[in-house]
Amino acid sequence: MGKAKSKNRHLPPRMIQPAGRRSYYYLGPPRGPEKKRLCIPLGADYILALLKYREIECQPDDVQTVRQMLDTALILMKPDLKPRSFVEFERAARTLGPAFAGHSFDSVTPQMIAIYLERRSAKVAANREIAFFSTAWDLARRRGWTNLPNPTAGIRRNPERKRKRIASADELRALLYGSDGTQKNCVEADMVGLSLMTAIRVSDMLSLTVSQADPKTNPQGLTVRPQKTDTSTEVQLCFQWTDELRGLVERCVQRARSAGSKHLFFASRGRRRTQPFTVNSFQTKWHRYFVSCSVEGLTWHDLRRTALNSKKRLEGSDAAQILAGHASITTTERYLVGVGETLVTPLALP
Repeated sequence: MGKAKSKNRHLPPRMIQPAGRRSYYYLGPPRGPEKKRLCIPLGADYILALLKYREIECQPDDVQTVRQMLDTALILMKPDLKPRSFVEFERAARTLGPAFAGHSFDSVTPQMIAIYLERRSAKVAANREIAFFSTAWDLARRRGWTNLPNPTAGIRRNPERKRKRIASADELRALLYGSDGTQKNCVEADMVGLSLMTAIRVSDMLSLTVSQADPKTNPQGLTVRPQKTDTSTEVQLCFQWTDELRGLVERCVQRARSAGSKHLFFASRGRRRTQPFTVNSFQTKWHRYFVSCSVEGLTWHDLRRTALNSKKRLEGSDAAQILAGHASITTTERYLVGVGETLVTPLALP
């Protein structure tokens, strides 16, 4: 029997993380006359490293409880999830785990799901958590962990109010300009300006590279392929160069950065100016910026809604649909219908 680990005790046997390194490794048993140990790199992502470890060890699924189902399902779904979706699922698993700790598959009933939805203070978050629970249970049925029906089926979720928030002129002025009326020269203001001009999603904005922003290699305009619809509509947006868009992009490219930095917007961490934003770091940054500008109750997605409504007022709903990159006008109308002022012609009296 091997010696017990003195460090990294949370890692399974034969999986190590050397001091000072971010990557994980699989350390096999000694082999051959020279007693050399097989060392296989598993990568720096802990979840993906666990997947590779399970493949090397040929470990069968040993899922007996609901909490094991949630944790294992999260690991198995990681390769097919986008970063933002994985963060949301991980948060849901972290919240659901203690609530269903000690429960086996046959002890979970639809009534338990309904009680969880009712007692959870964050009603919208509860809907997202139960959605992840339902996805994990379906995966459990496919993997043969249980044959029981999904307990979330037929349970009505908490009602959700449609968000209709758009930024006012005063709020946009506070986000884009200083107290003296001059345009702010900071990465946050440039992000706000780009979001208002293009209405692109946050994930697409953070993945923009310096090469995309070069007018020499992209003479037609700033080309963006939305990640959310990459596998469905496969739409590709090309925002034609205007003086305002070109000036904003050039200002971002000229901002001081470390050698090798390829992202247009990068996270400043001391002297390191190369790392792209993560979901959590970006949320922290925009929250602080909105507070510093005395803007309350506004999200970055509200800026996308603001831009689409502005496009509708100027050129109509069809132009707003093209700007959003939606395949259906029905999806665009979720941003437009019931938002802002609507002109209504009164009926003539009989």
